[in-house]
Amino acid sequence: GLDRAFLARLPPARRVLDIGAGNGRFARAAAAAHSVVALEISEEAIAAMRSTPGERDQPAICQASGLRLPFAPGSFDAVVSQDLIEHLHPSQIEPHLAEVHRVLAPGGRYLLHTPSSLQGSTSFGLHLREYRLWELRRAAVACGFRPRWICLNLSRFGWTGTAPACLWPAIEAWEALWNVLGHL
Repeated sequence: GLDRAFLARLPPARRVLDIGAGNGRFARAAAAAHSVVALEISEEAIAAMRSTPGERDQPAICQASGLRLPFAPGSFDAVVSQDLIEHLHPSQIEPHLAEVHRVLAPGGRYLLHTPSSLQGSTSFGLHLREYRLWELRRAAVACGFRPRWICLNLSRFGWTGTAPACLWPAIEAWEALWNVLGHL
């Protein structure tokens, strides 16, 4: 699913940072072909990542916050975060994006996944904010990114696909309509 879609977007990337790596599943998969740093703030998650010794391709593990990345500017060709930003306070989204932009090499990619109102809430009360596409796009542009594509996971309809940025106005309108209908 999502891991495969993100791995497919990494071929030109040699140095990869996985922010909020959790149990390290994606970081380990990416480490087979890339130099990967798995960044996690949780000691429990880091312990879980380290409990898989003996694997041939291991990512480097770093304990730090996604708001203050301990790396030099331009250190990574790609940065990945899966299901992270919805746990950040809304005031932290732009500082996080600015830090990611800082550590990316010119032409680098930030592959970000977060729940969308199009797929419905999955938070069980744990998410501080589920962002709408227009909010993410605006914050990303403010931090120096040029968003180019969106991977839509419309599991309710059994479809996952990639849409180019030119379709975003239609997708944003659909998202707004879906939110209105969901509150009726």
